[in-house]
Amino acid sequence: MAELTMVEQAIMRQRNVEPLFAACINQDPLITIQECGWLKPQIIMTDGIRKYWELALERISIGDDPQKAQAIAQQLTMESGVFLDLRNWVMQSDYRFMPQAYAQEIARRFYIRTQSVLFDKLGKALADYDDVAIRSVVEMMHASESIAEIDLPDAWTIAQQFEQVIKSGSRIIDTYIPAMDSALGGMERQTLTVLAARPSMGKTGLAWQIARNAAQAGSKVVFFTLEMSATSLWSRAACSAAKTTWRDVKAKKISAEKEDELLEKNYSIAMQYEDRLRIVEKDQTTETIWRAVSQFRPDLVVIDHLREIDDDMENETKRLGMITKKLKRIAKLFNTSVLCCVQLNRGAEGREDKRPMLSDMRDSGQIEENADIVLMIYRDDYYNPPFRPSTLSETEVWVRKNRDGAKDGKIVLRYNLTEQWFE
Repeated sequence: MAELTMVEQAIMRQRNVEPLFAACINQDPLITIQECGWLKPQIIMTDGIRKYWELALERISIGDDPQKAQAIAQQLTMESGVFLDLRNWVMQSDYRFMPQAYAQEIARRFYIRTQSVLFDKLGKALADYDDVAIRSVVEMMHASESIAEIDLPDAWTIAQQFEQVIKSGSRIIDTYIPAMDSALGGMERQTLTVLAARPSMGKTGLAWQIARNAAQAGSKVVFFTLEMSATSLWSRAACSAAKTTWRDVKAKKISAEKEDELLEKNYSIAMQYEDRLRIVEKDQTTETIWRAVSQFRPDLVVIDHLREIDDDMENETKRLGMITKKLKRIAKLFNTSVLCCVQLNRGAEGREDKRPMLSDMRDSGQIEENADIVLMIYRDDYYNPPFRPSTLSETEVWVRKNRDGAKDGKIVLRYNLTEQWFE
């Protein structure tokens, strides 16, 4: 007989324990559901037992009368096709073990089987020197954590972790925009902040200003500009400092003296940031963002904007949910703060009050769920242009979600349209 593979051995072991779990369902369905309701039916290998557990979860409730629950469990043995085998399974049961022990063993073996399959894929990727496949498989192995063992740290352990946070230095990256720092307390490490607005409201300008302020103050920042070039983004800083416009510079409509001043300001600004500010303009996936963050270890990561990240998935809502979930994981893993820009749909334009709401984020459900803070920009002059145009635009930044603070608060700023700077 040929030697069994790791996968086949795992399947064989699981088939031996599943009948014992079925016996527990039959003997005491209420206790079994109470202790093992977390066990997903789809990980059970035996068809009849899988169906039996699935039906039990559907038809029996914790509050049922014990005799009623017992009667339903007996009826389900017929519907699931395990009736003829059940008597033998009950005789084999060892009642020293509670049903949870059998359920945990089923889950443990499912985890082993899953890891065995991934291990085979990893071996093939290693043999092929396929670094992309290796990283993908390792990430899947890390994501498929065992559901049989649950870490339950006690209060003393949490207190020690809290001490480490206190002694490790500030968890906050200041924006150096006083109104925002006062309202939010700055950008917290290990969190994902979403900055959302309609086009031309100033979300890139605000994100760029926060990045520059943080870098100038000594923090390491990486800015992924996925919509505009790095040169165009940088022009917002250099042209503003030289009191000119990028449009005139591109059209060669500035004097030689102004060009000299612009170049002087250009390098003067660069010296302020030194190597602390990195700007990346190439197309990105969450994998390449992860790799860049692991290499540079920034204090702040800014992404402009979410929909330009190239991760593939057929369903857009699930794609954005997967991306934001990974960005949140990057923030936690590398103790950084992630600020991600999101473009809003036109939903507000049909309302009398056009101030943005969470529902204005297209496919927003999972974005909102994964974000710790959601900020939304509103400028009244965007919808109601003044009779006499002004270079200063009163801007409202609405805190639509704040996991650790008050929501629906308003931060009032003034946006200098010429210098693209919030005051």
